[in-house]
Amino acid sequence: NNLELMLIKDVELHDLIFETARNKRLIQFINNLREQIYRLRLTYLKDDDSRAQIAREHEELVAAIEKRDAETAEAISMLHIKNQEEAVIEFTKRN
Repeated sequence: NNLELMLIKDVELHDLIFETARNKRLIQFINNLREQIYRLRLTYLKDDDSRAQIAREHEELVAAIEKRDAETAEAISMLHIKNQEEAVIEFTKRN
């Protein structure tokens, strides 16, 4: 439930995934958006339900990666992206 720690770990996990992809364009794109992404993360991670959901998704994703289960990791990643897309859309409607 520590928001600051959650933000740090969230960034670390995503950075690790981006670096592992070895896609220079993706890394450059993410770096260009980093500040905007951080602001959005800060906003939706303040919500206890959102924070719990994201933590679960990250735990499931890490577990799938550790098991080298690419199919499950991809499915979890796609769900995570969809959920974050919906959260960003909802956030922009409210603000």
